[in-house]
Amino acid sequence: MMTIAKQDTSRCVFGWLCLLVGVISSVAISADSTIEAGEVEIVPRTSPVLMEEAVDIEPEVWLADEIKAKGAEVIWVKAIWGRNDDHWYDRWEQKAPWGDTSPWYIICPRIVWFQGKLFALFAEHNLPHAAGDTVVHVMTSDDDGQTWETVVHYEAEKGFTNNHLTVTSDHRLMLAGIHLNSDRMMAAFSEDGVSWSPLQQFTTPDGQGPGVIFQLAWNKGKAYGINREGIPWVSDDGMHYLPVDVQSPSEGTVGGNEVASTFLKDQWIAFQRSGVVASSLPPYTQWDINKTNSKGAHSYGGPALLTLPDGQVIAGSRASGFRDLGGKFGGHMAVVFRYEDGLLTPLLGFETGATMTGYPGLTWADGYLYVSFLRDRPGRDGWDSCRGQFCLAKLKWPG
Repeated sequence: MMTIAKQDTSRCVFGWLCLLVGVISSVAISADSTIEAGEVEIVPRTSPVLMEEAVDIEPEVWLADEIKAKGAEVIWVKAIWGRNDDHWYDRWEQKAPWGDTSPWYIICPRIVWFQGKLFALFAEHNLPHAAGDTVVHVMTSDDDGQTWETVVHYEAEKGFTNNHLTVTSDHRLMLAGIHLNSDRMMAAFSEDGVSWSPLQQFTTPDGQGPGVIFQLAWNKGKAYGINREGIPWVSDDGMHYLPVDVQSPSEGTVGGNEVASTFLKDQWIAFQRSGVVASSLPPYTQWDINKTNSKGAHSYGGPALLTLPDGQVIAGSRASGFRDLGGKFGGHMAVVFRYEDGLLTPLLGFETGATMTGYPGLTWADGYLYVSFLRDRPGRDGWDSCRGQFCLAKLKWPG
């Protein structure tokens, strides 16, 4: 069941809607909203005044010698949300939307540079793996991550979570999320990061949608992404998608489960949760597959890709199979890689605590690399009640 929240709740009415895929949702809508067949509009709720002071933290950091020699440096690492157990309980007792005072899980921390500001996106759930109620936050900072303001949030009762934040080819901010009960993607757009369009579902000619696309990439006015079944999709506007007619590569599938995308000029690069990297040139019907990065089915959870202004391609993930990086972290970390010739070379790692961590976001801003990641901290009852911190690192990066 998904709830549409507005500040003026007296104008809301309740009704039942049937999704195209047969999932029935109970939705509260404003009287002046319109819902077409197969669509669910979720009106963003403007948050109360929620100014958050970032807190300096000192997680263990591993930096490869080769990148240090080129001048790489971690300038700072901050926690910008969910910083400690006491603060967590106190904050949610005041503003949990359903009156739930228990701590919530943070997932999918994302960061992007837009119109001279940092924007952060994440979801909080009251059950693991997005199984419970959800608040999806969009926050912004105009003072280099020192203070953060929640500009808008979405509230949902089960089955919805954020996915990623990206800048479109026509310079709008795009928030993408997943309606998990139906595997339908949804998106909202903003020209200033403050005023947002309603969330609406992705569409395809067959009416079924493209499935879950973990990270979209924009290139020359089009949005590209690969779903969990390994099917590449393309859209002229980020909302209406057509499948790319791929001839099955002999070395394996193009993608699967979580797949991130980026472009190096016209080359489409895809990074899978398994560690497999695929690439293709227009018209993207033939793909080169490189499996040599794989360290296990879940070694690269939460993949991310970013092309830097000088043409470097870097990747990020929760790397659970990299206990060899300086002997640090017992394998639980958020790692940044260099991508070159189909291979991933680890360059940077942040200690993240327990297992539901990592999922880094990457953005380039004013000559600096910013890496967001999730870090677990013990709760009041130890690690059995651990919850996450949304962490952000600023780095001097060569190139």
